[in-house]
Amino acid sequence: MCRALLLADFSGLDSIAGKIFSCWCRWEPTSQVCSECGYRWGKLNLSVRTIVCVNCGKEHDRDDNASVIIVETRF
Repeated sequence: MCRALLLADFSGLDSIAGKIFSCWCRWEPTSQVCSECGYRWGKLNLSVRTIVCVNCGKEHDRDDNASVIIVETRF
């Protein structure tokens, strides 16, 4: 679906109701990178919900960490 959206003309979509439209590759490793220091710890089993970064020591919830990375890198 993301590819179809990118191929379509959505030039005015971001002005609708003040929303921001962005499309991400489903294989982007957002849950494999620390949102604090950028350290990449690699693949995790899906049962792992929290991770402590070995570089900076910050504890992350897997989903919250991924959402922070998406928000920070989209601008």
